[in-house]
Amino acid sequence: MLRCSNLNTASGATQGKTRALEATLQIRGDNAQMPGQAQLFTLEASGHVAHEWAGMELLSLLFLLGVGIHWLNSQGQRQRTALLAEHLRPYQIEKHMAQLTEAYMRALSEPEAARQQQILQLQEVAEQQLAEEFKAVATEFGRLAAPVTRGFKIALPFIDQLSPKTTFDMRRLLVVHAQGIGRAIALTPEAAKERSFRIMAEMFLMQHSCHWFCKSKTIASARMLRQHQTRYEQALEAVSPETRQAYLAVVQG
Repeated sequence: MLRCSNLNTASGATQGKTRALEATLQIRGDNAQMPGQAQLFTLEASGHVAHEWAGMELLSLLFLLGVGIHWLNSQGQRQRTALLAEHLRPYQIEKHMAQLTEAYMRALSEPEAARQQQILQLQEVAEQQLAEEFKAVATEFGRLAAPVTRGFKIALPFIDQLSPKTTFDMRRLLVVHAQGIGRAIALTPEAAKERSFRIMAEMFLMQHSCHWFCKSKTIASARMLRQHQTRYEQALEAVSPETRQAYLAVVQG
């Protein structure tokens, strides 16, 4: 009995050692697999970080590019604004335009034709001064060299060096407006309403061209709408056919 008991005890101890050994080997096997899994996780994390970093670099480059384009555009706009202002400064064109616009609107709101005609007759001096002064501006501006007189159809710096068709010649455009204003003012006073609308359209389109040259077409159109409640297309349609044809030849040429 003692021998059987000892045998059973020895057999149980052997089985216990066997199970302990198997557990130890299993743990070691699991630990042996962990470095490979950790390495795979590290590679995946590194790839994700690299992808995010590349995206951030691209966004940074786009931001810097946008800032650079904006700065160059601002520099060019300041130069063109200063150039045009220098030629307009000796004259009172803006004052004449404001006076005539207010007078025309007041006259057109008058129900009596006699009162309307009286208001318009008082504007003859301002009309002649506007026509003569703007003609002088166009003549003086026309003496400038070509590069500084280019307006941009697309607001991108140095695009004129890539394609001249992306610009328009402000010298030619000022001549078109000077002739258009002169023709409108020379119309017979009998057609008072049509004459007033025609002169205002010629003035508004001329002002739009000046803002376009200094800034951009989008800004010029927004200013016209805000200041005169007139869309660019409306002003272009209201000028004389001669002005419209010559104008489009310059800005679309």
